[in-house]
Amino acid sequence: MASVSEQDGDIHNADGKPFLDKARYQVVSVVDTGVIRGGYKTFTEADGSKVFAKYTVMEFKPPEVNCRFGFTGGTGKYKGITGNGTFHYVRVSDKATWDELVGDYKIPNGSSGRSQQVSNYSTHS
Repeated sequence: MASVSEQDGDIHNADGKPFLDKARYQVVSVVDTGVIRGGYKTFTEADGSKVFAKYTVMEFKPPEVNCRFGFTGGTGKYKGITGNGTFHYVRVSDKATWDELVGDYKIPNGSSGRSQQVSNYSTHS
């Protein structure tokens, strides 16, 4: 049995930092029993900058799911983003979910070739 689902929400950076704070959060999940458990995340900020991530389910115990993710790219101010982390997902009701993402990311600075690194961000949707 295979299924595909979509979710849409908002991100709030729990650390009070600007990274993805108040960004639109879209998730496409792909589940093929025993074969594939994962999907893709897109974060879109008000200025149109986007961050893309791919995730894999590590533990599936409804209503909770534990996953790993990796950033696969970005646009605008997030062009060239790299990083990874984990997230914990909880289905709160039939229409609401909550998840927390924690990880590291690196964004290249195009003007000097140096990179900016920020660790241990948390986001909630």
